[in-house]
Amino acid sequence: MFEDVPGYWLRWCDRTGNWFLTDTEQAQAQLLQAARNLLATGMELAQVAKILGLSEAQVQTLQS
Repeated sequence: MFEDVPGYWLRWCDRTGNWFLTDTEQAQAQLLQAARNLLATGMELAQVAKILGLSEAQVQTLQS
């Protein structure tokens, strides 16, 4: 399943078999990295969640 659509999907990969991220996956990865970076500066969890439009629970999972 991809983006809530069942079925088989073609995925691109490099020569060693590592999949390239889809646009959606890449955007999510960038958002999570931004959250990690903000948390690393000492910013409050609630502030990070508000700035990035995430729930506090989503941000809290990054602290583990």
